[in-house]
Order: sequence, then structure tokens, then C-alpha cells
Amino acid sequence: MLQRGQDDTRQAQDETWAMVQVKSEPGVASERGAVQRNPSPWRMGAVTVANIRDVPVHLRGAGDVVVMRGTLHSNPFVMGLSRRDETLRSAVCSAYLEALQDPEADWEEIAQRWGVLVDTKHELTKEMMQAGVKALLDRLLMSESLRLLCVCLPLQCHGPILAALLTKLAQERYE
Repeated sequence: MLQRGQDDTRQAQDETWAMVQVKSEPGVASERGAVQRNPSPWRMGAVTVANIRDVPVHLRGAGDVVVMRGTLHSNPFVMGLSRRDETLRSAVCSAYLEALQDPEADWEEIAQRWGVLVDTKHELTKEMMQAGVKALLDRLLMSESLRLLCVCLPLQCHGPILAALLTKLAQERYE
């Protein structure tokens, strides 16, 4: 049963998923090391998401950003003690969305609400996560296209949530 506030977060997550363009095709990289530029009218870069296994190291470019555990862009919530409890995949993605939407929120409280755990193995802090989002947003605003790489896809993943947030923030800057 959903607790108060989770209905709104789930609706926001559904809307977020609808906004995301997910690419998990092998070989979608451009020229080796080239940064793709988006010719959009507001000169904002584009954000896509791909499975890191589908993008060989020699085809990764400057716009490829790893968002897996141990990076500034990882999900601070884990799928249970084993970290592999697939029944919690949706909950950790929802908790991540909530943490992104409210940077001041307490991660332990979010984790408790969603029935997940905060990742203590990698010492990611709220400040570090926000700095990572800001760094990616700055790159987008400088017309750089980004491809977020994670191992989760095609399963539900925090990468598309981050991509949607970055796109939304960048579009708000250009409006």
C-alpha cells in the first residue's frame, strides 16, 4: 500500500518516464571521441541513455557519462541487503526521483518510505549528487549531448530519470 506522498511521486515518475528517450542499441556511438552537438533551436544538448555493455570502450566519446555505482551520478538507494532484490527495482528508482526532486530531503527518510536502503558502500552525499547534476546540466547548456551509461537497461533504471530531469532543467533555462 502506498503511503502519503508516494502517489504524487509515482505520478511524477510516470510523467518522467514518458519524457525520456532511451537508446540501448549497440553501436550508436558517433566518431571515436567526438562530442555530438544538438542542432535544436535553443542550442541545448540532448540526453540519451544506453546500456554500457552496448557501447564498447573504443566507441565511447566525451559525451558518454557512466552513471553506475561509485560515480557522482549513481543511485544512492540499493535494492535490499543483497543489492539484487529485483522486487525493489521500482522502489529504488522512485526513491531516487524523490531525492532528485527534493535535494534537502533526508535520504534515510526517503529510503524508509519506499522500503529500500541507502547505499553505505559508496560514500555519495547529497551535496556530491547535486554537484554531479549541476555539472551535467552545465555541459548540456553548453550544447554538449550526453549519453548516460548504466548496466541496468533495458530494465528500469535511474538513468532515464536523471536524463529527464536534466532535459527539464535545461529547457527551463531556455524558456
